[in-house]
Amino acid sequence: MRIGDSGAGQLCKVCNQMVIGGTLAVVSEALVLARKAGRDPAKVREALLGGFAASRVLEVRGRLFGAGNGPVRPRRTLMPGPLPGLASQR
Repeated sequence: MRIGDSGAGQLCKVCNQMVIGGTLAVVSEALVLARKAGRDPAKVREALLGGFAASRVLEVRGRLFGAGNGPVRPRRTLMPGPLPGLASQR
């Protein structure tokens, strides 16, 4: 799929990482909230999968987070650093 001139694919990759990273963070926080509120995170996840909150991230990673198996190490940033050619997208 072509989305634009040189660098457009790289920009699309950054956008993808922003959406996935943000979704991972929110899914994790939601399940931590459920656990701290005394609810079963797996049951909360199951309920969320039945509505608009359903996503591949909630389906796959939510299963791990709900079981208390969150990310192995915390992420300091979602951005990998400077991306060559990205400035040309401005």
